[in-house]
Amino acid sequence: MRAVEKNTFYKRSTLTTASVVTPNFGDLPVGGSGDLISLQGGFKETAYTLSGSIAETPAYGNSELIGGYLNVFVSGVTLATTPTLPQIELYRLKPGVEVAEGRMSVAYLSGNVANTGVNPTTNVDYLDGADIVVYHSVLDTDNRLISENFDGADKTLGNINILKSAGTGVVEMSSAFLPISVGKAKAAGGLGNLLGQYKTFSLTKYFSQNGQDIRIKPETDDINGVWRPAYDGRKGNTQKLTWKKPFWKYKDIKDVIQFKAKSPVAGSTDNDVGGSPGNTIFDEVYQSANMNNPFTSSESNPLLMTKCELSAERKFGGAQSFRMYHLWDYSTASANLQKAMGSRQISPSVTRASIFNIPYPTWTSSDDLAFGSSTFALPEISMKMNISKLQFTPYLAAARTLSASAAGFDTAKSYYPSGTGSSTAPTYTASTQMLNTGFLRSVTVTFSNYKPKSDHTTLDKFLDYGLERYYTGENSEHIVGGVTFRKVGIDTDTVDTNPQVIMASAIPVAPWWGTGNTSTLISPSSAPGVNLKYGLTKLTLGDTAAGLQNTMMLGLVDWTNFGNGLESNEGVRQVELPIDTWFNMRTFIDIQQPNSVLSAQSNVYDSFQPTTEKQYAAAGSPMRVYFESEIPVSGTVADEDSLKNVPFVDVYFPAIYDNNWNASGNAPSSAPSAIYNWQDNPEMYPKHMTIWVQNFRWIDGTANDSFATYNTYANSAGIFGWGDAQGALPSGAAIEAELYVDNIDFKNFIPDVTNCSPGASVGTQQSLSFRQEGYTSPRHEQFRTINSGWTTSGASRKAWESNVSSVSGNMAVHDSIENICIGFEDPAMLPVKNVNSYTGYVLFNGFNTMQMGSLDRVQPSGTISQLSYSNSAVQRLGGQNWGKVYWAGVGATASQTFDSNLKTSYNDINLNKIFTTGDAGDITSSVNSTRSTFGNMGQINYLTSDNDGTGASGIGPVPSQDGFTSKGLLRIYCSGTDIASATTGYNWAKREHVMASTKIIGVPGAAGKNIDRLNENQIVVNDPTIFNKYLNDEFIIYLMGESFTNTSITATGNASTKGWGVHANSTSLKLAEGIEIDSAKKIITLNTNIVISDQGTTKLCTEENLSRLWISPKKYWVTMWQPANKVSRTYQNAVVVQDVGANGTSNTNPITALSMSGSTWNESIYGFDASLVGTTGTPPTDKVGRSGLYTHSWWLDPSVSNSTLITNKDYGYGAYDEEENQGGEVAQATALINKYVELDLTALAKSRDTSPGEDLVFRMGLNDSGLEKVHIFSDEYTTDVGKVPTIYWEYKDELPKITTPLTLTPNFNILSGSGQNKVDLYKLDREELNAVKFSWGEEGDDILYRLLYISTNSITNKYEDTAFHAPLNEMPNNNREATGSYYVGASRIKAGNLAPLTKRSITGSSGWAYDGVHATSTSQIDWPQTAASVAWSYFENEEATFVAHGVPNDTTSQTQGTMFTDNSTRGAFKIYYTKAASANADVTPVVALTSGTTVVSGKTVTLTSDYSFPNDGESPLFVVVTFNSNLDSNHIKMYVNGRLVKQSAGTWTKGNKLYSGASYDGKINIGNEADTGGTKKFRGTMQECFVHNKQLHVPTSSEEYVLSTEFLPDKTAAGGTAIKYNARLFLYDYHNIIGSSRDTVCTSNLVSWEATSI
Repeated sequence: MRAVEKNTFYKRSTLTTASVVTPNFGDLPVGGSGDLISLQGGFKETAYTLSGSIAETPAYGNSELIGGYLNVFVSGVTLATTPTLPQIELYRLKPGVEVAEGRMSVAYLSGNVANTGVNPTTNVDYLDGADIVVYHSVLDTDNRLISENFDGADKTLGNINILKSAGTGVVEMSSAFLPISVGKAKAAGGLGNLLGQYKTFSLTKYFSQNGQDIRIKPETDDINGVWRPAYDGRKGNTQKLTWKKPFWKYKDIKDVIQFKAKSPVAGSTDNDVGGSPGNTIFDEVYQSANMNNPFTSSESNPLLMTKCELSAERKFGGAQSFRMYHLWDYSTASANLQKAMGSRQISPSVTRASIFNIPYPTWTSSDDLAFGSSTFALPEISMKMNISKLQFTPYLAAARTLSASAAGFDTAKSYYPSGTGSSTAPTYTASTQMLNTGFLRSVTVTFSNYKPKSDHTTLDKFLDYGLERYYTGENSEHIVGGVTFRKVGIDTDTVDTNPQVIMASAIPVAPWWGTGNTSTLISPSSAPGVNLKYGLTKLTLGDTAAGLQNTMMLGLVDWTNFGNGLESNEGVRQVELPIDTWFNMRTFIDIQQPNSVLSAQSNVYDSFQPTTEKQYAAAGSPMRVYFESEIPVSGTVADEDSLKNVPFVDVYFPAIYDNNWNASGNAPSSAPSAIYNWQDNPEMYPKHMTIWVQNFRWIDGTANDSFATYNTYANSAGIFGWGDAQGALPSGAAIEAELYVDNIDFKNFIPDVTNCSPGASVGTQQSLSFRQEGYTSPRHEQFRTINSGWTTSGASRKAWESNVSSVSGNMAVHDSIENICIGFEDPAMLPVKNVNSYTGYVLFNGFNTMQMGSLDRVQPSGTISQLSYSNSAVQRLGGQNWGKVYWAGVGATASQTFDSNLKTSYNDINLNKIFTTGDAGDITSSVNSTRSTFGNMGQINYLTSDNDGTGASGIGPVPSQDGFTSKGLLRIYCSGTDIASATTGYNWAKREHVMASTKIIGVPGAAGKNIDRLNENQIVVNDPTIFNKYLNDEFIIYLMGESFTNTSITATGNASTKGWGVHANSTSLKLAEGIEIDSAKKIITLNTNIVISDQGTTKLCTEENLSRLWISPKKYWVTMWQPANKVSRTYQNAVVVQDVGANGTSNTNPITALSMSGSTWNESIYGFDASLVGTTGTPPTDKVGRSGLYTHSWWLDPSVSNSTLITNKDYGYGAYDEEENQGGEVAQATALINKYVELDLTALAKSRDTSPGEDLVFRMGLNDSGLEKVHIFSDEYTTDVGKVPTIYWEYKDELPKITTPLTLTPNFNILSGSGQNKVDLYKLDREELNAVKFSWGEEGDDILYRLLYISTNSITNKYEDTAFHAPLNEMPNNNREATGSYYVGASRIKAGNLAPLTKRSITGSSGWAYDGVHATSTSQIDWPQTAASVAWSYFENEEATFVAHGVPNDTTSQTQGTMFTDNSTRGAFKIYYTKAASANADVTPVVALTSGTTVVSGKTVTLTSDYSFPNDGESPLFVVVTFNSNLDSNHIKMYVNGRLVKQSAGTWTKGNKLYSGASYDGKINIGNEADTGGTKKFRGTMQECFVHNKQLHVPTSSEEYVLSTEFLPDKTAAGGTAIKYNARLFLYDYHNIIGSSRDTVCTSNLVSWEATSI
């Protein structure tokens, strides 16, 4: 509480309007805020705009405005981190600004305003509408999960380098930057303020250190992704919320990035750097042993060399590529080098590089709800390759089964159908030597569900491991397939061969089924034995004579030249690629496509005639690889023509023939399933990719079948049926193989998720942006109809793009689907509940677009998260966009129906669909009677039509976002909270959402390259931004795509989840408290062990599961989705709101324009023009976005030159300093808990730019706060209105001055004068004869009254000889209450306390005063009162004076207000006023004095003023009542404000003394009588009241007063000594009325006199 300085007083200035504004919800017109307002930092930052004025010049007194303060009461403070109390700051707004209070609020849980603050049950804050999560998610091809450009950066440290070519070397480019103009033009988002304004200013001020350019850096370790400013000059939460942080996409800036520093680095052609997991994307790099070196090799000691390195010699883009190089030098001894490859075997030199744990594909897009999630977005692995050197692949001879003396391999068996060790394995039965094509010289890319083992020193061994396991019935580490590149046609003199061509084909790991008709698969017992139809053959040497008994190779007869070729659908599909030329290998994965023996066909759809459902389901292939030889430059969009007729191969994986297809089939019953896909069998997903390069020495083949002459390493047992000597290199040559790999990109594996949640982050909060994104896919649009031999029509399935029978197929660019995912922690966050449904309005804040002229209204489709109403229905984790693979149309027979009622199957996305509309008329419909309108799950209403208030609804217009063309509201109604039932609805479920998830890329035990280890509660994620810093979110870790049913997962999760439910084995999964997210390393620390699943014993977070592990917020989801091809627009964020009405406690539905007409952070008045609501069409096509334009914009941040705040003036904190982000404040103060806090306005009051009565608007908030909250009582608090925010202006009122000392002279000097000037004593009456005259000079035009003290004692101060004195100016406590004291005598001896605690106001005439306005109790004493039975010294006095200082402000209908009395049943005096029953009617003072010793009745004289006085809270009512029983008449005189208003004439009997005090049991009361009722209370402020034991005199004229001394005895007694009298004059203005010192009350000099004899 403020101590009042002497000679000052205060005047209250009422705040006319107060409104809460919040920068994070810039369009929310908060109002009806209730009793408390929380000034807050962090993402819920709130400020308070207050409209008031400088007080008018006081009507009374002569004063000067010298200061003031805004008084607020802090009821509590919530500290989030440090124990430092927050600072409240106050800014002044420019003149002319209006403030209005809306009726909106962030929605309370269940709409109940009581649900605010800390929930006593959970000890955390209640949820509110700001706690929703909002994610924008879209499939963006540029959002690469993994990307490698082989820049050589240390992957173990996570460093980023940009390398570029410079001549023959490599230069490292550092300190990347963009000129400001370029940064502005190329930014992908986040420019300017919340409304997208001031873009150049924002870049220059906050993100540039020199005002010319912006230093930038990649957001993650992928330079191909998002780049952000390296410098962030925003200071404090307000700036971080107000000014967005820009970002750029590498594809948009890669050609315009500049660099400040360049330095040569290792990596030139002369000094290539070894490639390793440390400096590449690869998890494992292997190379076989080198023999000798180029400097020591010789004819007898030849060179064998392999290398894996980073090279600048050839690169597709950037500075370097990954080089895998082999050299097997030629000499007569070179064959012996193969001993280095392995003991007793022929083996190639090998290099391999592996990427492990390729993510399991997700369903990231929904395109056609007519058939479920018919997404044709497929994950892609793009890899630029250049096979610069590769020699012909030799033929492997296999004929020793015919003769023990024959040359070649002695065994050749197929893996199909049950492994090579099976007695039924197909083997050679041909009569001549069979020539197999193998992998000795090849480049191969494999995909497998197992990693290369340490003994997999060749590709052959690696393939053999998996194929044997698959075909022998193992169910793990058994899937392998891929693409191999070979130069074929070594027999150049017998076939047409092009040595400049490399042939690419799928590895034939499964049998090939039939020709282009219904012919069956050749059974194992039939001719022609081992050939293409059975897939790869395992070739072995068992004879030890040659010392090569450990030799094992894989090959296949007729691999490259079988049948009539592709045109007749015979033979393996192959693609010709030019050697030493860059091509792009684009591998697409479709986990819903089947793998079967049909997948090995050259055309997987159009060349067979299925006759059963199972045959039909088998059509397709799970992987397709396209080869682009004309590669579009990175960052450009391929044109339509470049995506047509692109060569491809279908990659297939091990499979068997099922004898259910044909009666002649003979598949063993123990074999694996003949048809499988990775959607239903995720354990079979080939999650490891390995690039292999194999090379082998120059060889001399043979056509001789004799084994006798081929028995050494040199001639290799005659296993080469055709060699280099028989081909193009008859004289011997060094054999080289060389592969360059560049720009490996994993695309479309993950959605590009933007966390737009209000609680995500302050510094990097992202806008919700509608984007135009697309992707390339070879998948057929929607479902492809298969023409078959069926009698039905319309059989369709998801399929690859049509490719007929050519070697090439088409790809197409498709629009992505963008999703807006809104997650609710509790359904009751939608505040309106009706039976089993919830309804609420979502406000989309901060709208901006640069294309207003072409803007279109949109109404996205919608879904909600749910669980099936059927306990047995199959569902999938992360399967929000999942749908069926195939279906049959109407007319299919029962046996041929795949899913004839797909739309009612839970697995169709339609079951999650929520009805969407723009019809505002629906907002008043009955939810129980409009199922057809609202759908089973509910409705999203975009409020675009029938919103002008004239439609059937009669409601409106609603300030809607108008189809996402302006700021505003949409409505969500969820009926999915019904009890699960097949007929009434579906459960709205709290679960994961694939489009709000991020991939887990590191777990304990498999942390990743740049992380030493992870604790059991830590994970590494691809995108840490999905985690909300300021929310108490729950999360779910889950296995992507894992199927479940309600029965299998239950409410507590299963072995595929962590955090699904809470039970003995599961803890609610949240971020660990007190541990920050490690954004650099992407480490997330959670609150519990994440290794063990919800099931309790099964491990979940392991490397085995890593490819499928994701984490998502656990929410009740509502999703809006649409094609990502709309006009670009952005929103700051979204928040659930409710109409709380004027009282702050309502929950009005629907919300109308009236509720929104208040101040927001963005506008002084929410801009909405009902006349501009669209009306033409459904949805309307006119007036797009016009109704919600920002028409009253203001700027409440101090940092801009055109800020609405006044920041260029120094109010005590300096003018605003841009560098320091401080200054310009009018006031600052520490938020002391449970205290009044004063924001000092002294500098403002003294400034020359203000004047009395001038309107003022302030913005009050917290200074650079984190999550702290300061709770203050609002302007709507009624329990104690003294605690509402109030401005008190301080005035200086100088004391009146006595300019000429007080003097005393006889009124008539009978001893002076002569002649006619001599006093004629006979003409003087007794009074005049005994009168004395006091004279003085005075200065002060505001002197209100005077008191002249006469005493035989010294008159030290005004309190001399007081019987009772109550100053009533004690400084109160935090409740504005004080226990007053009363005093006696000049020394102000405390005589007692005034009970009880009473309300005080600083606006009394002289500062703190008793506040009778707020003393409103009708049942208890709440005014100052003394203790009972005090024998007051004025009792039975002949003289007395009673003084009461009041300022009435009686707005009640009562007719009496008591100021000062000792009267109850007995007493001596009472001063009060009377008034009419109307509010603020003028008051008439009344005084009653009582004499006698027994009872009051009949002995009381009452004087009523002849004048009435204003009752306005400002006009004084200073009452002085003098009493002297010795006078002849007029014993009682009443003065008001120095004016004699009534005297008693003869109504008092001379000689009657005041009441004697006999039987007195009363009390002195100030502000009321003794009763406890409220009908006689004084309304206003009361200050000093006192009783003097003598009559005091009231001079009513200035500078002279004549006092009759007739009743002043001259002597002590007859014949006694003369009595000496003293006199002192006190002058009082309106405010300087209390005090004992000369600098508090104007005090004259002391004068004395005594009677003298003539």
